[in-house]
Amino acid sequence: MKHLISLILLLLFQNFWAQSDLYLPLEFQKAYQNDTRSFDGKPGKAYWQNSSNYDIEVEIVPGSWEIEGKQTISYSNNSPDSLSEVVIRMYPNHYKKGGVRANEIPLVNLTEGMIITNLKVNNKTVNLDESTSVINLAHAAKEKKLANEVSIDRHSTFLILELGTPLPPNSTTTFLMEWTTEMPPVYVNKIGAYNLESAFIGYWYPQIAVYDDIDGWDKNEYTGAQECYTDFGDFNVKIKVPNGNYVFATGNLQNAEEVLNQKEFSAYKKSKASIEKVVVLNGVTKNKVPNSKSIWLFKAKNVRDFGFGVSNNFKWIANTITIKDKSFSSNIVYDSEDEKYLNELLNIQNKGIQFLSHNLPGVVYPYDSFTSFIGVPEFDGMEFPMMANNGFSKKEISNNLHRLCK
Repeated sequence: MKHLISLILLLLFQNFWAQSDLYLPLEFQKAYQNDTRSFDGKPGKAYWQNSSNYDIEVEIVPGSWEIEGKQTISYSNNSPDSLSEVVIRMYPNHYKKGGVRANEIPLVNLTEGMIITNLKVNNKTVNLDESTSVINLAHAAKEKKLANEVSIDRHSTFLILELGTPLPPNSTTTFLMEWTTEMPPVYVNKIGAYNLESAFIGYWYPQIAVYDDIDGWDKNEYTGAQECYTDFGDFNVKIKVPNGNYVFATGNLQNAEEVLNQKEFSAYKKSKASIEKVVVLNGVTKNKVPNSKSIWLFKAKNVRDFGFGVSNNFKWIANTITIKDKSFSSNIVYDSEDEKYLNELLNIQNKGIQFLSHNLPGVVYPYDSFTSFIGVPEFDGMEFPMMANNGFSKKEISNNLHRLCK
């Protein structure tokens, strides 16, 4: 009987596989026909991904959590398609008054959203006057653009640059942008301020959306209820903050000797070679120096996003772990008032990295460092490349199990 059931299931599976085109969405059928995807789950022979490399300079004002930034993006169209439009994600518009949202947010978090003040495509200035933009206008109703002309179609959390001259296949295009926005003054939806002194900054810069072989451009509104879909790219980021503030970010810190004092820098270097826990910052509030700024430089290669935490009173502990001849810097940053709940967290984090590298999925952690920024005022959080923004429980065993599972 058992063998008969197995035979019937096999015949049903073979019949399903033979008719698989009947059950596949058309866009997936097309991808298989074009050899960008394959039925065994591996990338097809003609698979491709586009990429965006970001060079960003940003200034953060703690307390108000205002952000002023500028960036240059090198966008590589590795697809076989000529792109007549480009989608720019503007995630902070999730908090804009009247924006599209799937959940309630505190009224205090409502902002003016993200305002792009300057935009150039290959050094050609784009007219940002909203009176010249269109909103959700049917394509057939739009006027034909002249060559080299760029017009804007605005949506709630993204805008579309409609190009008179399409981006050709296997080409690189440069986008220059300047913008202002602000982070939520109350933590909500994975990011925001914990208090006037500490915050986690995420989904904070204009970002080129994904163009892929299945759906083309990703034009889904960000409502706060879903994860983000992004291309891989390299990041070179300069973050300016008032002196006395410290920055913990995706990527590797490039100028530690400039932004840390001599004692802190000595501890920082020691942590890079020590298997024992090293205290880099003791968690004592630093006095701000009036009219004085520090610039923190970070670089990250082949990551999907960039997030960072800012604080002038968090404690920083770190050590180094080695897996298969590769060394990693492991860091925990937190309010020292919560230390009694977090005593074993660095050890648990290291065990988690080792388990994931050795057992499941069995791939060695691919980056040089990992940082947990602990400040979320609830048992919640969000992962970003090379770091996580996390909360904690007042039951230490819950913290340890939660981090080990992550």
